[in-house]
Amino acid sequence: MAEPASFQELNAAIEQVLQAQTDDFSAIASTLGLNPLTDLAGANLSGVNLEHVDLSGANLRGTNLSNAKLGWAKLNHANLSGANLQGADLNATQLCRAILLGATLLGANVQGAHFGFVLGLTEMNKADLKARGATVKDVRQGKMRRYVGRKRRGRIIVNGKKLRKVQSQNSSIGNSQNNNR
Repeated sequence: MAEPASFQELNAAIEQVLQAQTDDFSAIASTLGLNPLTDLAGANLSGVNLEHVDLSGANLRGTNLSNAKLGWAKLNHANLSGANLQGADLNATQLCRAILLGATLLGANVQGAHFGFVLGLTEMNKADLKARGATVKDVRQGKMRRYVGRKRRGRIIVNGKKLRKVQSQNSSIGNSQNNNR
């Protein structure tokens, strides 16, 4: 059971959100003392309306964004590794240089979404996204090192984390609900 003080803090936070004169997600997060770029990793944002929100550079690793409304959002340079975007509305969303290793986009609306130089997509994923109306621009081999990070003795460093192998085949991007792994 939670301490009475935590109930009071929760009630105060709810009151702050209800009294906010805005529906701007970033402004509400700031009111609660949250930084949307760093404090949302692993959060459950299922079904949340994030249309037109700029989350460029955000750490959304492992975040549940299933059925979220992300139309016209900016997710450039965002880390969406392991994120659940199943059924999300990504209409006209910008995902330039985002990291999608292990992300799930099954059933997501990607019409008009821009996946430019994204890390973590297989050729099959790219073809599926294009077939569903997304724009996919490939990382050029010569630019890969600068985009991903530095490479040292066969390991790739991304955001200070060592990756022994980049296994983009773990991403579930397809439109069907059956995912044969």
